[in-house]
Amino acid sequence: MIKSVESALNHPLQLFTKYSLRSAATCTSVGLVLLAHQASEVIENFANNLVPATPKSMTSADVLRERLHNIRHSGHVIVRDEWQFGLLAVSVAIYENGEVSACITISGTSDRLTAAVAESLLPAMHKAAADISTLMRGGFGR
Repeated sequence: MIKSVESALNHPLQLFTKYSLRSAATCTSVGLVLLAHQASEVIENFANNLVPATPKSMTSADVLRERLHNIRHSGHVIVRDEWQFGLLAVSVAIYENGEVSACITISGTSDRLTAAVAESLLPAMHKAAADISTLMRGGFGR
């Protein structure tokens, strides 16, 4: 985690991130983006050892493989209720020297950050990720 920015809106329900909290990679948008770009043996290890966090979490190895394929193709994923109920997150891959090294993520309560809102954010998130990838390729600050 590099930076967390809270919403400027004064809303009674807020989402706070506990940085030391662990979760299964297959249940989070960050985990799925990073996993999608791992070697096949790493993916198979996860596929054969799925640990669901909620009833909405993936439990099928075939579904995981298909989803990771789609993430590799699109460069992003939207996850809803797979790690915590009421949470939606969207992540976009950041590349360094042709490899995914990080991602940009926006998360929020699914009543405010809906799938439609997340979809509408994707073009700007892909642009920001591409800009960061370019900076990383150029060795910013070196």
